[in-house]
Amino acid sequence: MAEYYQLTEAALDDFGPLFTEDALTEFKTDPEILAVGAGDEGVACAVMLIKVTEYILHITYIYVSETKRRKGIATGLLNLAQDMAFNEEKPLLAYFSAGSEDEAIYRLFRTSDAFAVSETGDRIYRSSMDALANAKKWLSEKDVKYVVTRFLELPEQERESFLQKCSRKNEAYIDPYEKDFLPVLCLAAKDADEIKAAVFITQTGDEISVRYVYSENPMALRKLFGEAASAASKLSDKIKTIKIATVNDESEKMLKKVFPGAEQVGAFYVASMDLSV
Repeated sequence: MAEYYQLTEAALDDFGPLFTEDALTEFKTDPEILAVGAGDEGVACAVMLIKVTEYILHITYIYVSETKRRKGIATGLLNLAQDMAFNEEKPLLAYFSAGSEDEAIYRLFRTSDAFAVSETGDRIYRSSMDALANAKKWLSEKDVKYVVTRFLELPEQERESFLQKCSRKNEAYIDPYEKDFLPVLCLAAKDADEIKAAVFITQTGDEISVRYVYSENPMALRKLFGEAASAASKLSDKIKTIKIATVNDESEKMLKKVFPGAEQVGAFYVASMDLSV
């Protein structure tokens, strides 16, 4: 039977391999994060991160090692989160993405009597890199005043100031210095020495993924993606596909204009716990 513990950094020797780099950074740097781990037969096998704010509890990460799945361990983690929500009288939410309703993360929340699951309207698409030729043409049709440069080549103070602003607005932490990000595709669009938009792109195998986008101006974003498409096309002998998430109607229209043949491969969902259950 699984045992559950509140984790501190001292437990990372055992539980560290269960974290992604983003989740590990969140655990180490966010004072509002509560970490819970599970062990089964003396082996660390699962972790869950909960962001505890004044008004809400937000499950930001949950993972069970493959050899320990379908043993009720993830359900046990959710039960702990539910008990916490009831005790503190706060809503409990979790945002996640899934390629289909058959994926384990979707089934976990959908089969729980305590959670209601609904689509957020955000979707994930995949397109061939061959489509970038048309994408570059459309993105560069309008000449705009923004200057695009590699984000990591900007002065440190300018980079950090922009990242802090993004974190405040989006309640999210990003680390463009992690090893998966491609420096040539981490770009910023500037106007009058101020960053107006930035994009951070990662590589996994032969696929690149648009992981984070921040913008204060649609035209700056269009200029930025035009430059990113140009830079990405030079990697086409190594990179076969590109994965992009759309987060509103405007971004979905833009994606379908740029990549008309893109295939939807996933969607984002929110699982919410009704305190009256």
